[in-house]
Amino acid sequence: MRTQLATVIHELATAQAGVITHGQALEVGLSSSAIHRRTQSGAWRPIHKAVYTIWSGPLSTLAGVWAGLLYAGSDAVASHQTAAWLDGFGEPPASIDISVPQPRNLRGLPGVRFHRSTWLAMRRHPTKTPPRTRIEETVLDLVELARTVDDLSAPVTRACRARLTSPERIAAAAAGRRKLKWREDLTLVLADVSEGAHAFLERRYLIRVERAHGLPRGSRQHVIRRSGRSEYKDVYYDEPYHVVVELDGPVGHSSDLDRLRDMARDNADTLDGR
Repeated sequence: MRTQLATVIHELATAQAGVITHGQALEVGLSSSAIHRRTQSGAWRPIHKAVYTIWSGPLSTLAGVWAGLLYAGSDAVASHQTAAWLDGFGEPPASIDISVPQPRNLRGLPGVRFHRSTWLAMRRHPTKTPPRTRIEETVLDLVELARTVDDLSAPVTRACRARLTSPERIAAAAAGRRKLKWREDLTLVLADVSEGAHAFLERRYLIRVERAHGLPRGSRQHVIRRSGRSEYKDVYYDEPYHVVVELDGPVGHSSDLDRLRDMARDNADTLDGR
């Protein structure tokens, strides 16, 4: 019986990145005294009140997300930068962002930032785990926090470039918000992304170079077939120019292999007359 209980606890915690709550442990059959012994021995380490990790070693970002969610309750979801990171279009968050329904007002925890939302049930993704906001709602939450147009364009271009959503779906979600900061600027950004400016640098080039200097309109995400494979050019100016523009930040040239790959790509274009 004891072995079976240990297996149930291990499976439950593993599904939550090693995190378990006092209430969950009681529900599966562990007594309060048994929980106390585990915390006193160091086998279970407290993260927040009545929230523990059963794994040793440093707490991972994912475990931190689960700990915040389990502390906040079953109606809480990861949101903002944390949700963007979970869905693959954001950097690891400096603080865990957790949204809870109005009018709940949880006190802040070390490393956790709480947000309150009136429409959280509608903005919650129906199936993903850990629970989080829908991608379009995550993008809009980050837009709300933007200080500049460049700030607001970053989550839009990242999510669309990763093909996790589309400008049309973001626009539909924005229409459902009666109050939305940067609404007019967001509409312009979505229009640019629809034209093919799928990355932050691509949109900057479109605005600050192509439009600002009256250049011809380039073809964005232009497909070229070479050796049976499709290559995508950030911007391509066809007849009579045959000019390719590639827009890569320092991350795209962080190794010798990256630089050699780009050199081979550019040489192949040159040999093809571009």
